[in-house]
Amino acid sequence: MRIVVSLALLLLSCASLLLGFYDLYRRIPAVRALLEEMLGPFNHKVQELVVVRLSVLLGWMLPYAAIFRRMAHGTRVFFAFAQQVACHLAWLASAASSWAFAELGPWISLLVQPMLTVALSLHRACSGVIGIASWLTTSCRNAAWIVTRLVGGSLSGGTPAPGLHSEFKLLRQACMS
Repeated sequence: MRIVVSLALLLLSCASLLLGFYDLYRRIPAVRALLEEMLGPFNHKVQELVVVRLSVLLGWMLPYAAIFRRMAHGTRVFFAFAQQVACHLAWLASAASSWAFAELGPWISLLVQPMLTVALSLHRACSGVIGIASWLTTSCRNAAWIVTRLVGGSLSGGTPAPGLHSEFKLLRQACMS
């Protein structure tokens, strides 16, 4: 029932959107000129369809509630049919996937196992290289920071900055290890 209500709301929203666009077309000359330029001769056919045929069709359909009841019944029958088809297709997909897994499972594991082993060993090797590169980058950054402080301290007046001696020791240890 929720699906039917949401479908009805969607159809009403689309119809409202089309009617609003048609209202813009009729009342705003810039929109009319744009559509006439884009659609060309097809614009006259669309205008004839909307003005004459749609108004006649709606004028004919609105007084007869039986038409809407038949449409609702047809929609229910269509959705029941679609539900049956979907259930049968889901069962077919389930049966096919279980057969494929039973028959092809050993072959897939035979092919996937070596690939997973290679991928795991590559991951270990790459993580080791990335760890070394990270350590090297951090050490070089720290060394550059210490050298910058040393040069800045010597250029600013010749007196070393406080704690500079310990930073120089850290630089020496980082380069030696």
